[in-house]
Amino acid sequence: MAVARAVSVEVSTVLYQTDAPEIVLCRDRVGSTYLCCLVALLHEGMRYLAVQISGERLADLRSGVIDLRAALVGPEMALHYEGLSSDSASPSIVLTPLEAPPPESWLPDDGFMLNDVEAEADDIAISKDSLVKNAAVIVYTIDPPEARGTTARVDADRLAAYVRNFQELVKRAGDRAKTRLNAAARKALPDDAFTLRVFAVSPGSFKVHFEASDAANLYGASATGEAMIEIDRLMQSAHLPPAEAIAVLAESKGHVLGAYYELMRLVAKQNVPFSYRWSDPGLPTSQGFGVSVAEARAIVAILETQDTLKSVPFSFYGRFTSVKTEPPPFSWIARDDDGKKRQGFLHEDHTNALDGVRIKASRYLLLGEERLLASPKGEPALKLFLVSAEPQDSTPSDVQQIGDR
Repeated sequence: MAVARAVSVEVSTVLYQTDAPEIVLCRDRVGSTYLCCLVALLHEGMRYLAVQISGERLADLRSGVIDLRAALVGPEMALHYEGLSSDSASPSIVLTPLEAPPPESWLPDDGFMLNDVEAEADDIAISKDSLVKNAAVIVYTIDPPEARGTTARVDADRLAAYVRNFQELVKRAGDRAKTRLNAAARKALPDDAFTLRVFAVSPGSFKVHFEASDAANLYGASATGEAMIEIDRLMQSAHLPPAEAIAVLAESKGHVLGAYYELMRLVAKQNVPFSYRWSDPGLPTSQGFGVSVAEARAIVAILETQDTLKSVPFSFYGRFTSVKTEPPPFSWIARDDDGKKRQGFLHEDHTNALDGVRIKASRYLLLGEERLLASPKGEPALKLFLVSAEPQDSTPSDVQQIGDR
């Protein structure tokens, strides 16, 4: 039987640090990963208890499936190491196999959950960044299979889709939040007020750090913060019984709900959960929610049975310039009274809405639904679905040109 030998490893990731790196991940020359937990600060350096750990086991530790003690007491490879690191700037640790189980004094107490520690560290960092930037800061985390382990990586298309859909949700929630501001506050908002900017990416379950484009006011509040409050309310619905969730969702009709639906649909399709935390300068701590795949699927099912919640009505006067009724899908193009080009499709429940219409010669009142839908590439876009086209001889002055969003 081969005797395990001492191995030199290099620190690759610090998972938890106070006055010293207390929990670290290390790698040896062949790429094996070791979990090292600080047990003593010695005159000659730092002593660690270490075990070899797989990506799956590390994912369980970081997500809260197991605590730190369980990871150390019952390693996958039935071998424990004593690690020694000098006080020098070198990130190396020399691991020597232990001939007996580690002493109890080296082991952490039950219930030390690494995900709780990481969440606390995130909260401090988010609040600090928000104060420094004087703007809302959001840390958006997705947990794809390729990032569950020792390497921070994510499929580029997957990351782009998640960022794009979250950005769309913030914009639509911002549109809703603007209606609660007074006229002066709305006028002062920049055009890109709800456009997020990435300023950092951190490893682990993949984390993207956003800052808002709009600055906070003297009270530490921002328009983007108001949008995030709206998103918090929507996300909370994923944790409620169906009847209560429907009541919450019904208060957010329209494009913001359409954007929420598309994000939940992405989670359900990709089988990848996500979470976020955010803070305004005026908030004492960060706040936010996470959504599991099962919760996302439940929300998708609710919204697909309550389809009218995800759309807003539209109406305008105009003339058709083109219609296509063969082959499906049926589509149309029209110019409104201001000369603006409008185009869309027939509502699935009103497939005869174009029967008998005259191109350019007649003027109509076009009525229907405007929905926020994702393209095959996952890019959200507004689309019009025609319900009826009523011939007109005059233009009443009080008809809205597009529905309230």
